[in-house]
Amino acid sequence: MTRSKVSVVSTVQALAAIADDKALASALVRHLRDIGTEANRQGMQRFGINTERACGVSMATLRPLARTLKPPRHKCAEYLWQSGVHEARVLATLLYAPDQLTRNAMDAMVADIDSWDLCDQACGNLLRRVDTRWELAYVWVEQEHEFVRRAGFALVASMAAKKGTTPAAMAISGTDAQFCDWLKGPALQYAADERNFVKKAVHWSIRQIGKRNADLWVAAMACARLLTEREEAVARWVGRESLRELNTRKPSGVKDAAITSDLKAERGQSVLDTPRKHKRVLSSEETSSAQPLETSAMPGVRRSTRCKR
Repeated sequence: MTRSKVSVVSTVQALAAIADDKALASALVRHLRDIGTEANRQGMQRFGINTERACGVSMATLRPLARTLKPPRHKCAEYLWQSGVHEARVLATLLYAPDQLTRNAMDAMVADIDSWDLCDQACGNLLRRVDTRWELAYVWVEQEHEFVRRAGFALVASMAAKKGTTPAAMAISGTDAQFCDWLKGPALQYAADERNFVKKAVHWSIRQIGKRNADLWVAAMACARLLTEREEAVARWVGRESLRELNTRKPSGVKDAAITSDLKAERGQSVLDTPRKHKRVLSSEETSSAQPLETSAMPGVRRSTRCKR
């Protein structure tokens, strides 16, 4: 181990020994500023990350740092988030205690987000673990703020990425019915949002749901095909990209799924009906046995101003 690495390890160990949460958060922010590099900041910029308040510290450094601090360190995480420093906020998502987050705190958190990577880290590291995650996803996609809407889709994509068919696994992700309802609702409704970080999140949620199992692959393919037939160019793009990836990343057992030309499964029931407005999910318990959505006309989605990359 080089002298510089020994110094960093010693510093991190000293930080972990700080008992006062506010003092620890202040020390962590100073540490992040010390170890950040301009090369990392420039690399972040190339990936479209907002670096206005970034230090230039990679996730490969932040995750081990969080483990050393032995989360949860909820109060420290609150101070880190309040600092506004990009990497401090990412680190906070690894230190928060999910069961201590209030609804107001989570709404305020996503309203603060100003970069796609922070949005995705917050959803993948933290928000997918809260009991009200499905309710939050449905609420957030209705908001016009670009990163709040993205958070709704990123949250579902993060849940879909956690595979498993046991009750315990589904308790921290979702049931097939919940994911299928998402495809029938928000995925179709907001696929025409032209903003870069929204349309990519819609695409992400569709393809991630389709990778869970053969049945959801069928549903995701049906959703994607419907989008390719839409009038809006953005919706067609989302559909094409989703089809392309779903066709190259088929889950185990998908070869046995019978799909007819009109997108119906072998059992004769429609995989996806005509586009419909989604229903608000009230709680994870209420959605554990989700019922089919009532058929209704899908309202047009107002096109938003394209954001600059």
